This record gives sequence, C-alpha cells and structure tokens, in this order.
Amino acid sequence: MIIVDNGSTRPETNEFLDKLTASDPRVRLLPDPAPFNFAGLNNRAVAATDAPLICFLNNDTEVITSDWLDRMA
Repeated sequence: MIIVDNGSTRPETNEFLDKLTASDPRVRLLPDPAPFNFAGLNNRAVAATDAPLICFLNNDTEVITSDWLDRMA
C-alpha cells in the first residue's frame, strides 16, 4: 500500500499514518507537500510501484463489504 500524503496537518491523521507505516512494512508513505493536484498525486503513487494492479482509494471511500477488493480485482 502506498499512501501519498499531501500535507496532512491534523495530529490524529499523522499519528495514524505513523502507526500504520511502523506496524506493516508493506505500507509506504510518500509525502507530497506540493499544492494539491489529484492527478499528480496519483501519478506519483503509480511511479512508486511495479504492482500489476492499482486501486486508487481516496480517504472518503467507505468500504461496505469485506470482499470488495477481491471482487474488483
């Protein structure tokens, strides 16, 4: 999982990201403090991986079934 962080400032968000990256080596955080550019953030994430499948998941997505990613892939 690659998380592109576009300058999060809320302490609870930064704490969550710190815990997530510290607890799972498969999670990478890519800081990108540049002015917001949605396509640019996505392109940065894609450039950082060689994964065969990519899922763009925004922070306002609500998962409603446990098999959503398997079904999508």
